[in-house]
Amino acid sequence: MDIVWCALIGAFFLLTVALAIGCERLMPRRK
Repeated sequence: MDIVWCALIGAFFLLTVALAIGCERLMPRRK
């Protein structure tokens, strides 16, 4: 069903964003 795919993609997207933010907070050397 579309709801399952939507939830899966949403969860994956949120996980990726959270990982990116965590990496930026842990390694503020990029600036």
